[in-house]
Amino acid sequence: MVVLTTLTLKFTATAIHALAQISSLARLVYRSQRTRLYSDDACACLAMSFSLAWLACIWTPNLVDITTTEYVSYTQSIKALTYGMDSALVLAVIWLSRISLFLASTRILPVGFLHRSLPFSGLLLFIAMDTSSEIGPSHKCDSTGRASIVTEITFKFLSDIVIFAVPIIGFLSCSRNRHQAPDRVSLTLTSCAAATITATSIVHAIFLILGLEHLSDLTTAIESGVSLMAVNIAATVGVGL
Repeated sequence: MVVLTTLTLKFTATAIHALAQISSLARLVYRSQRTRLYSDDACACLAMSFSLAWLACIWTPNLVDITTTEYVSYTQSIKALTYGMDSALVLAVIWLSRISLFLASTRILPVGFLHRSLPFSGLLLFIAMDTSSEIGPSHKCDSTGRASIVTEITFKFLSDIVIFAVPIIGFLSCSRNRHQAPDRVSLTLTSCAAATITATSIVHAIFLILGLEHLSDLTTAIESGVSLMAVNIAATVGVGL
């Protein structure tokens, strides 16, 4: 049986999210110098802010033990509030990273190819899934915990399909329009970022299903930080983005 101490998880989360925040700052500086900032950059900036707030939350003394969800010196209502805040912040990082990747991917599609309807409809879908996921964690300690886990995994699976589908559509359109070949670099980078996000999401889902709470908490920290880093690298390196 794998047992993680509170400090192990906190230091791991801090290291990963510190790198994610540095990559976010580098992205914003680089993109602002080379071109103007877009909505996907705004989402990455928000994700960075929530990441910083989450680190402050887990390091606040006597606020929350993220490995055991045990609370010290608080009433029951405050316990539920602090646990919900911890979950909401880390989920916000995860979903804002996905939204940022989705918006960046749709922006490099050929003009006129669902160029207006796809980002709008996709963004509404992501917001709906994020809202449902944010509501779910507050019930993890009661009998609806299993339903909350199923909801989270289902919505992440659907979003994985969406962020993979957009680059594929772009590759298909580029194969019919040779003059758009340079966009293949950006499409490849967004595909790699989508694959990275999906891989970390699958590992986290496995631990959730198996009921391994300590490893589930660890992979949540890893998934959120790695997702933000992958999106930032794709946006920074991809000149066409």
